[in-house]
Amino acid sequence: MIVETGHYALWLAGAIALLQALLPTFCADRRMACAIAVSAAKTQCALLTFSIAALGYGFLANDFAVRYIASHSNSLLPWYYRLTAVWGG
Repeated sequence: MIVETGHYALWLAGAIALLQALLPTFCADRRMACAIAVSAAKTQCALLTFSIAALGYGFLANDFAVRYIASHSNSLLPWYYRLTAVWGG
């Protein structure tokens, strides 16, 4: 369940990135656009951090229901190899 929540966080971070890309086009007040962009960037950073942490948890918990984890890990690997497999794929 945590890995799926991380997946949704990744999609939400992508939507916020799209908002950040389109915001200067539609916002007439530059100060308001900058304030929204800063808070959007902080939110996006938090969501991406949560997403990668959820994937790392999936590797550590041997959640083989996720195809990425099933193809880059196995249950006999030590924990540090499973954790570094997040970046190995």
